[in-house]
This record gives sequence, C-alpha cells and structure tokens, in this order.
Amino acid sequence: MTNSTVSGSFITASTIDLDDLATRVQQLSGRCHARSLSLQGAAQLLPQEWHAPAHAIAVQVAQISRDLQGVGNGLQSTSEAYAWRESFLAAVTPETSSTMFWGLGRLFALMAPAAIPAVIGGVAAVMATWTLTGKRPGELLSSPVFVTGAGYVVSGIDDFGAGILGIPRPVMAAIGEQGLGLSGPSTLAAGILLLAGAGFGAGAAAGSDVGAGPWVRAETPVTVSRVSTAAAEAPHGIEDLVGRIPRASPEMAQVRIERYDGAPGENATFIVYVGGTIDTALRATDEPWDMTSNLAALAALDAGSYRAAVLAMREAGIASDDLVTLVGHSQGGLLAARIAQSEEFRVGDVVTVGAPIHQIEIPAGVTVTAIEHNEDLVPTLGGLPLAGGLLGGAARLGKGSAISGATASGTTITVRRSALTGMTPSASDALPGHNLSRYVETGRVMDDSPDPQLISLRARLAAHAQGAAEVSLWRAERQAR
Repeated sequence: MTNSTVSGSFITASTIDLDDLATRVQQLSGRCHARSLSLQGAAQLLPQEWHAPAHAIAVQVAQISRDLQGVGNGLQSTSEAYAWRESFLAAVTPETSSTMFWGLGRLFALMAPAAIPAVIGGVAAVMATWTLTGKRPGELLSSPVFVTGAGYVVSGIDDFGAGILGIPRPVMAAIGEQGLGLSGPSTLAAGILLLAGAGFGAGAAAGSDVGAGPWVRAETPVTVSRVSTAAAEAPHGIEDLVGRIPRASPEMAQVRIERYDGAPGENATFIVYVGGTIDTALRATDEPWDMTSNLAALAALDAGSYRAAVLAMREAGIASDDLVTLVGHSQGGLLAARIAQSEEFRVGDVVTVGAPIHQIEIPAGVTVTAIEHNEDLVPTLGGLPLAGGLLGGAARLGKGSAISGATASGTTITVRRSALTGMTPSASDALPGHNLSRYVETGRVMDDSPDPQLISLRARLAAHAQGAAEVSLWRAERQAR
C-alpha cells in the first residue's frame, strides 16, 4: 500500500496528566494572587497595629502565588518537551528499526547453524523464567516493553527476511513501508492469509471462493439485518462516545448507527459505531467479525466485516454526501479507518480505540483520533507509525502536543495512556489493556483534558450530533458457500 505523508500529533498519558496538573496549579496560583490582593485591601480597614502583620501575610501569599506560577510553567514546559520527544521517536525509530532488522537478517543468514538453536533456546529461557516467577499471560502480553517490541517485530520482519535473502538494504528502503509500501504489516497479513489457504482476488470481491484453507475461510457474501431501533440523546463527550461502541459478543449487533436530522433542507448527519472482533478462534465460522476479517482488513483486502459495515451504512440510508463520524474498537477501529480511506462516504472524524491503524493512509479533510493504551498489544499489530512528515515543518499547537506542517493527507492525533498502573491482570484476561471498558475510562480522562486538540474534537462532536438521534443496531452474518 502506497503511503503519503500523514500529519500527526501525540498526546500521551504524561502530557494529558501534566497538562491537567499544570492547569490546576496555575488556577491555584491565580486564587492565591486574588487572595493576596484582598488581604492588602482588608488590611487598610484594620486597626493601625494590625496593618504590618496583615501586610506581611499578604506578601507571603503573593510569593506563594508566584512560586505556584513557576511550578505550573515548569510542568507545562515538561509536558511540551515530552510531546516533542514522542514525535521525535516516532519519526526516527521506523528507519532505525528497519536497518537493525535487516542487519540481524544478514547475521542470521551467515550464522544460521548456530543462530537457530540460540534463538530457540533464548525464547525458551525467557518463557521459562516468566513461568517460574509466577507471571500470568496477561502480564506478559500487556507489558509495555513487550507491546513496544511487538511493534518493532511486525514492522521489521520483512527487513529481517530481506537480510536473510541478501536483498540490498537500499532496495528494501525503496519498496518498503517508507517507500512504495510493497512490504510491511499489510503484506505480512496478506502472506499469512495466503499460507493459511484463503485466497483473495477479483473473484473474492464478488463473494466467490478462491480457496479456503482449514484455518481461515474464503470470503463469501454477507447479509445485514436491523435488529432494533430506538431513540437516544447525542453523546456527552468522548467517554460517552466510546461507551456506545457495540461490545464484542456472539449473536449480538456489531454495528450501531445514529442518525441526526439537520435543519430543513440540510442533510442528516450520522455517527457509526463498529465493534471489535467477536470470534478469535483460528477456525472461521459464519461470524464476519473474526480473525479472517482481521487479516484481510489489515492487508487491505476483501474483508467480510468491512463489506458488512458498509452494507449496514447503506441500509441505514447514509448517502455519499452525508457527514459521518466513524467510531470503532479493535477490528472496528481498523474498519473505520479503511472506510474513511475508501472515500465512499463523507467522513469528517474517525475515533479509534485499540486499533491497528498505524500505517493506513488517511484522506485529506479527515481527522483520526487514535486512542491507545501503553499495555495494549493490538495497535502495534499494525506496525510502527510511519515517520513521513512527523517532524517536517513542525509547529506548536498548544499544551503537550506537536503536529507536523500541513500536508495533502488527513490528520492523525494519537492519544496514549497507561491503563493498568498498579493493577494485576486476572488469570483469564490475556489482553487487559485492550478491554473496551478501560478505553471508556480513558475517554473520561480525555473529556477532562485541556489539550487544544481534544477540546477541538469535543467541539466537533457536539456540533455534529445535536438533539435526539434515531438509533439502529445491525447484525451481520456470512452466508454459506
């Protein structure tokens, strides 16, 4: 997939929390300053013998105000520096990682007889150590170090293979993620589908089988049905927005669509919520929100869940010129980004939570707000964010954020937060950082954030959805071959 420059900014847990703390400290400084002025005025009304003590107290309060103002300014500077660091790392690490994995591939090819046992032994030692220390699977998979490492591996595995095969590094740079986009996470996903035996091509788009394997299912036609209709108020902020995403549950609706009628003569506006993966088994079923669709959507191929979501939007009466906000969790976020990328609909905003969308090209005029947890493995399955343009022509937008100069593509704002600090995942929860309920909590933090970009997002959502909505829930199924 060809990638063009995407402007982006990073709002991390640290920037959100530091911005909030800086604002509170500065507000406290303002209150102290106001109290100092009040004390100075009140001192004049006191008996003469109380003037000096009252004045001294007012001076001390004024000094406290100045000290607090300095602390607030320092916190703000720290937040801004942290945001710049995030942008810098996002720009530098993909190229560095690519070179490193290519070098490891060359080394592996030269030392294969000794390297293979060493790699197997190293992996076994790590897993044994983890097991012996009583760690649970969820603790490993949600470790920020493991999550970050997974992103490097997904982005670098093609470079590793190129190194083994002896493909020159400049050639890989030209055809890879930073170049023509002929290799990378989407190519990896397509390769997995091919090896698993699911064929995708011109026939698959029409619903015909091209070769189903034992572990995945070749795409077939999908059907959607409206399972319920109701009325609801517009969402009150990001917490409410994320909380309306359909839960991933068998036999339940995968898509929620809210219609807001505009003034007479104006088009209706819509918010479309797309749920996450329902069937995580390797063997496919009639459920379109499964691992087959996950891989197909990652590979930008024909995915049953994508066709189902688009069909539900059409059935709900969404025309190509109606303004749409897309909201999705996990696979639903991936589908939302792909729908925006297709330009079949007039999409203004895309809000994703825990979705692997790092390398999806966003059309001009679309703003993507990608919400991720540091402990969530799923977003890293889309590889590392591409470096193109993240630092070029950088300009300050405000508290705790950095964004590149204007480009021909859309804007991506990445919000990151640690959701599991001080918590121990349950034994049954393999991906605790990926839970939708925890992303709802992050939405609450975002609602309280003074970051200008999040304020802008909240304002756009409020302007887009006004009054009561007609709500429809949609259930999709794959049809038999």
